[in-house]
Amino acid sequence: MFRFAAMTLLAAAAFAGAASAADLCKPAATPVSDAQVMQMLTEKGYKDVKLGKDDGCIEAKGHNAAGKRVEVYIDPTTGEIVKVKGA
Repeated sequence: MFRFAAMTLLAAAAFAGAASAADLCKPAATPVSDAQVMQMLTEKGYKDVKLGKDDGCIEAKGHNAAGKRVEVYIDPTTGEIVKVKGA
């Protein structure tokens, strides 16, 4: 019984901490430009980056400075990174 309760709590905690891109970004009236996003990502060491959109965020797929494949979510209003998957 204790084992089941512990597993249930762990599963609930995992899902509670997960935020979708839709929760992180709101559509921008004047979004940052793709060039600004690419410059910021290049300065942070990201390579082979392809830009797209996902749930209001700018989504960048590429490799981080360590060479690992990542997805980076960027707020279209501020240009700030709000989430990184795969790092």
